[in-house]
Amino acid sequence: MKNLQGWMILGIACLAGCVGTTIPVQAQQTATAIVVKERLVEHVGDRLIIDMKLALDELSLSANRSLVCTPLIERGDSVRALPPVIVNGRNRQIQYDRSGRDATANGEFVLRRHNGKEQTFDYHASIPFAKWMERSEVSLVADFCGCGWEALSNDKSPLFPIRIAEPVVLRPLLAYVTPEAERVKERVKEGSAFLDFPVNRTEIYPEYKHYLPWGPFYGVFVKKGTPKDVVAKLTDAFTKAYNEARFTEFVANSGGFKMGLTGQKAADFTKKFESTASWLIYNAGGAKKSPKDFNIPQPK
Repeated sequence: MKNLQGWMILGIACLAGCVGTTIPVQAQQTATAIVVKERLVEHVGDRLIIDMKLALDELSLSANRSLVCTPLIERGDSVRALPPVIVNGRNRQIQYDRSGRDATANGEFVLRRHNGKEQTFDYHASIPFAKWMERSEVSLVADFCGCGWEALSNDKSPLFPIRIAEPVVLRPLLAYVTPEAERVKERVKEGSAFLDFPVNRTEIYPEYKHYLPWGPFYGVFVKKGTPKDVVAKLTDAFTKAYNEARFTEFVANSGGFKMGLTGQKAADFTKKFESTASWLIYNAGGAKKSPKDFNIPQPK
């Protein structure tokens, strides 16, 4: 009850100030001082999501004052209040913090205003959606003295409209041109082709002999200068894996064949592969410089 009594005292003190004295309420202390810089309204499932970036730059509050800003969604007689934003002066913020009031549990946002400084607040609310909200208006009601709902109608500023359109359903329409009628339809197509390769047989031309075998391959490489004992262990491991049945099955399923080259034989194979690939690309016009410029000999 201590926290509750503390809040009741604050409310009564503010009410006494409103009734007993006249407080000049200027533009910088009303809802018009709150500017919506950015906004996003979405209808997601059965919820209406509203996000706003509120700019407080033009708002000025004395240390002992608070401004309660309540966004409203309205259409005709339908009204839905959103969670309020309580903007406190320095002393009022200290009182709020000491009261132990839980802003989240009470469905409100609380912040302290730093007069004379640029200040924004990211507002987010999610409420149950109603059909009438599709074409409604959002306004901001400001209660400067804390007098409650009786004072809300005295200072209300429109913010922006909500226009949620019905989803567009695209229906394809067939468009075509009706061809002219022909009494007799005649269609004649002719063509010819020259096959410059053997058909239904495999034939290897002698001039390609020095290019074969050639194609993609799997290899295991180590950096030059690797100690010989390390190379020997890696070679033994490679040979063991090479002879496993799983590797033999893999090669057969991929349409290749096993080679099992190690040591100098493997080095000679890679040099021949480099020569074949380089000169094939150059002779086909795919390279500007000749492999000869890089000391790569022609295949033999």
